[in-house]
Amino acid sequence: MRERIFWSIGVIFLALAFDGAILLIVASVFEATVSASIALILLFFTLWSWWRTRLEIVVDDQFFSVGRAKIERRFITGARMLDKKEMSLQRTRELNPTAHLALRFWVKTGIKITISDHRDPTPYWLLSSRKSDEIVRALGF
Repeated sequence: MRERIFWSIGVIFLALAFDGAILLIVASVFEATVSASIALILLFFTLWSWWRTRLEIVVDDQFFSVGRAKIERRFITGARMLDKKEMSLQRTRELNPTAHLALRFWVKTGIKITISDHRDPTPYWLLSSRKSDEIVRALGF
Protein backbone atom coordinates (compact mmCIF):
# COMPACT_ATOMS: atom_id res chain seq x y z
CA MET A 1 0.00 0.00 0.00
CA ARG A 2 1.36 3.41 -0.94
CA GLU A 3 0.15 6.99 -0.58
CA ARG A 4 1.84 10.11 -1.90
CA ILE A 5 0.82 13.52 -0.62
CA PHE A 6 1.76 16.50 -2.75
CA TRP A 7 0.87 20.17 -2.38
CA SER A 8 -2.78 21.14 -2.49
CA ILE A 9 -4.05 23.48 -5.20
CA GLY A 10 -4.05 26.34 -2.69
CA VAL A 11 -0.39 25.82 -1.82
CA ILE A 12 0.50 25.63 -5.53
CA PHE A 13 -1.28 28.93 -6.20
CA LEU A 14 0.44 30.52 -3.20
CA ALA A 15 3.88 29.41 -4.44
CA LEU A 16 3.16 30.65 -7.96
CA ALA A 17 1.87 33.98 -6.60
CA PHE A 18 5.06 34.33 -4.59
CA ASP A 19 7.10 33.58 -7.73
CA GLY A 20 5.07 36.12 -9.66
CA ALA A 21 5.66 38.81 -7.04
CA ILE A 22 9.41 38.21 -7.13
CA LEU A 23 9.36 38.21 -10.93
CA LEU A 24 7.42 41.47 -11.02
CA ILE A 25 10.07 43.14 -8.85
CA VAL A 26 12.92 41.69 -10.93
CA ALA A 27 11.25 42.66 -14.24
CA SER A 28 10.88 46.26 -13.10
CA VAL A 29 14.65 46.55 -12.56
CA PHE A 30 16.31 44.27 -15.13
CA GLU A 31 15.96 43.69 -18.86
CA ALA A 32 13.88 40.90 -20.40
CA THR A 33 16.74 38.40 -20.74
CA VAL A 34 17.61 38.56 -17.05
CA SER A 35 13.92 38.49 -16.09
CA ALA A 36 13.34 35.38 -18.22
CA SER A 37 16.34 33.68 -16.62
CA ILE A 38 15.04 34.52 -13.14
CA ALA A 39 11.58 33.22 -14.15
CA LEU A 40 13.09 29.87 -15.17
CA ILE A 41 15.08 29.66 -11.94
CA LEU A 42 11.97 30.41 -9.88
CA LEU A 43 9.94 27.83 -11.79
CA PHE A 44 12.68 25.22 -11.34
CA PHE A 45 12.93 25.96 -7.61
CA THR A 46 9.14 25.75 -7.20
CA LEU A 47 8.97 22.41 -9.03
CA TRP A 48 11.92 21.08 -7.03
CA SER A 49 10.21 22.17 -3.78
CA TRP A 50 6.94 20.57 -4.88
CA TRP A 51 8.72 17.24 -5.48
CA ARG A 52 11.03 17.42 -2.45
CA THR A 53 8.27 18.15 0.09
CA ARG A 54 6.00 15.28 -0.92
CA LEU A 55 5.11 12.82 1.82
CA GLU A 56 5.27 9.18 0.82
CA ILE A 57 3.69 6.54 3.05
CA VAL A 58 4.49 2.90 2.27
CA VAL A 59 3.24 -0.27 3.96
CA ASP A 60 4.80 -3.56 2.91
CA ASP A 61 5.14 -7.00 4.50
CA GLN A 62 8.01 -6.10 6.85
CA PHE A 63 8.32 -2.32 7.04
CA PHE A 64 6.28 0.82 7.44
CA SER A 65 7.84 4.00 6.11
CA VAL A 66 6.83 7.63 6.09
CA GLY A 67 9.17 9.88 4.15
CA ARG A 68 12.70 8.89 5.13
CA ALA A 69 11.61 7.31 8.44
CA LYS A 70 11.26 3.54 8.43
CA ILE A 71 10.27 1.05 11.12
CA GLU A 72 9.73 -2.69 11.23
CA ARG A 73 6.06 -3.57 11.47
CA ARG A 74 6.66 -5.78 14.51
CA PHE A 75 7.24 -2.62 16.59
CA ILE A 76 3.83 -1.18 15.66
CA THR A 77 1.34 -1.98 18.42
CA GLY A 78 -1.59 0.11 17.24
CA ALA A 79 -2.91 2.36 14.52
CA ARG A 80 -6.00 4.50 14.44
CA MET A 81 -7.57 6.89 11.99
CA LEU A 82 -7.98 10.50 13.03
CA ASP A 83 -10.77 12.65 11.64
CA LYS A 84 -10.43 16.42 11.26
CA LYS A 85 -11.35 17.18 14.89
CA GLU A 86 -9.17 14.44 16.43
CA MET A 87 -6.22 15.37 14.19
CA SER A 88 -6.51 18.99 15.26
CA LEU A 89 -6.33 17.97 18.92
CA GLN A 90 -3.45 15.52 18.37
CA ARG A 91 -1.29 18.04 16.55
CA THR A 92 -1.85 20.79 19.14
CA ARG A 93 -3.06 20.34 22.70
CA GLU A 94 -2.49 16.58 23.04
CA LEU A 95 0.83 16.42 21.18
CA ASN A 96 3.68 14.55 22.85
CA PRO A 97 6.92 16.40 22.06
CA THR A 98 8.80 13.11 21.65
CA ALA A 99 6.46 11.85 18.90
CA HIS A 100 7.61 11.51 15.32
CA LEU A 101 5.66 13.96 13.15
CA ALA A 102 5.04 13.79 9.41
CA LEU A 103 2.42 16.49 8.97
CA ARG A 104 1.17 18.52 6.03
CA PHE A 105 -1.01 21.46 7.06
CA TRP A 106 -3.28 21.17 4.02
CA VAL A 107 -4.30 17.59 4.90
CA LYS A 108 -6.84 17.64 7.73
CA THR A 109 -7.07 13.91 8.51
CA GLY A 110 -4.39 11.50 9.65
CA ILE A 111 -3.20 8.44 11.51
CA LYS A 112 -1.69 7.85 14.94
CA ILE A 113 0.68 4.86 14.91
CA THR A 114 1.61 3.52 18.38
CA ILE A 115 5.21 2.28 18.65
CA SER A 116 6.64 -0.17 21.18
CA ASP A 117 10.42 -0.46 20.91
CA HIS A 118 12.50 -0.44 24.10
CA ARG A 119 15.45 1.11 22.19
CA ASP A 120 13.38 4.00 20.83
CA PRO A 121 11.80 6.61 23.13
CA THR A 122 9.30 7.65 20.44
CA PRO A 123 5.82 6.72 21.73
CA TYR A 124 3.96 7.19 18.45
CA TRP A 125 4.07 8.55 14.92
CA LEU A 126 1.53 11.18 13.93
CA LEU A 127 1.10 11.59 10.21
CA SER A 128 -1.14 13.31 7.73
CA SER A 129 -3.03 11.01 5.39
CA ARG A 130 -5.96 11.15 3.00
CA LYS A 131 -6.16 7.34 2.88
CA SER A 132 -5.99 6.65 6.60
CA ASP A 133 -8.56 3.83 6.49
CA GLU A 134 -6.59 1.92 3.84
CA ILE A 135 -3.29 2.36 5.69
CA VAL A 136 -4.74 1.23 9.03
CA ARG A 137 -6.22 -1.83 7.31
CA ALA A 138 -2.90 -2.57 5.56
CA LEU A 139 -1.19 -2.48 8.96
CA GLY A 140 -3.73 -4.97 10.31
CA PHE A 141 -5.61 -2.79 12.80
